[in-house]
Amino acid sequence: MTEIDLLHPGDSRAALTKALGDLVIPELGACYPEMYGAVGDGVADDQRALQATAADAAKTGRPIALKAGATYAHSGVWELNGVAVYAPMGGATLLATDARSYHPQHAIRLTGDNPQLVGVNVTTTWAGSRQDNPQSAGVVIEKATNYVVRNCRVSKSASVGIFTRLASIRGNIVSNFVSDTLADGIHTVDASRHILVSMNTVWDTGDDCISVVSYVPNGPPVDSVQIALNQVSGGAARGIAVVGGTNVAINHNQVFGARMTGIYVVSEDSYQTHGVDQASVDQNLIVDCARDDEWKALNVQGRVGYPIFRPRITNNVVRFSGSKKTSYFGAIIVWRDVVEADVQGNQVINSPGRGFTFNCRGLTASGNNVDGAALDGIHIDADSAGIVRISNNRLNGCNNHGIASEPLELSADKGACNGLIIDGNDIATLHNPGNPIDIQAGGKRLHVRNNTLDGLEL
Repeated sequence: MTEIDLLHPGDSRAALTKALGDLVIPELGACYPEMYGAVGDGVADDQRALQATAADAAKTGRPIALKAGATYAHSGVWELNGVAVYAPMGGATLLATDARSYHPQHAIRLTGDNPQLVGVNVTTTWAGSRQDNPQSAGVVIEKATNYVVRNCRVSKSASVGIFTRLASIRGNIVSNFVSDTLADGIHTVDASRHILVSMNTVWDTGDDCISVVSYVPNGPPVDSVQIALNQVSGGAARGIAVVGGTNVAINHNQVFGARMTGIYVVSEDSYQTHGVDQASVDQNLIVDCARDDEWKALNVQGRVGYPIFRPRITNNVVRFSGSKKTSYFGAIIVWRDVVEADVQGNQVINSPGRGFTFNCRGLTASGNNVDGAALDGIHIDADSAGIVRISNNRLNGCNNHGIASEPLELSADKGACNGLIIDGNDIATLHNPGNPIDIQAGGKRLHVRNNTLDGLEL
């Protein structure tokens, strides 16, 4: 199985193509559930036949082929231990019929080495409320290695659509359509690592569309996950969320209309999560997100003892359409217990608040573009520390200041802002008649130079 270079996400398209090309459907020697008594009419309970098929496939090393047009109703979890299941491009359905039990048994469960689920519709008759047991997911992956979920349609699960847990390793979750789940669409936890989540479409989930979560009580964080080339829309919470993890790359995704934050890289007190180390958020499109979350479309935020360490927020586009109620924060927020943030080449269009809000321990913000902001283009919070560089940004159409700060303590002391550099920024069409740059600090550690207002040097 192909490994993806997480350190260079911008160069990964060729590797992604190779990873997808490595997944080959076998043509001969398959087990068919009908050979073990399955009816496939969506009415008869095929649970025993499916279990017998999987047992024989595991014993003989053969794949399972589902019949085109068949609907296999199953009243419990279908266990696939190192077994591959194929259907002709969504032409067969696995229908979970445990509709109202206290702990519903819905899941297609992938375990062992090289389990695969390809081309299958996975759905349920669930009529209850959201559940939290793993067996209530559409597909659950537990202690698996080299696993594949590809070209599947997963819908109507009582909890997560595709759920990776219990330290599963080296997975490909690619080209699936996940919708109408009562919890997250695609969810990864429990020190799982080396996972590619790519080219999926995730719509209308009950929680986050795609998420990585690392709980401190559950051991080490999730590691080495690439979330790339996905399209997510209409989630009840965040579009893409990384709440604790290491070496996570979020790149080339499109996020539309998430009720809360579009892309969320955070450590949370309430859920006792790890921090995030070496996250890359690159070349994503975020449109009309965070309508119920103060319009924070892209939010990077740590907590005491669990920081966001060296995040790279680069070349993303955040866009809002139509008129919005003015927000305090605005489009992109890099906020509290974030260490050495690199924020470059991003574009914010029509922000209902600030373009960027920063509160970091070390920051480079350069080459960003704000085109329309109801408040400041860039705002620096009072608790910022380390060296803060704001350089070569273009800030157009801001209704307040182009660049502004809260009162800052500038000194060499630990925990203070050791230097603030405002250099080479271009401010245009400023609607506020006051200062284009309003920095509430002074002294030898403040450098404001080479900035322009409508092309004229300030």
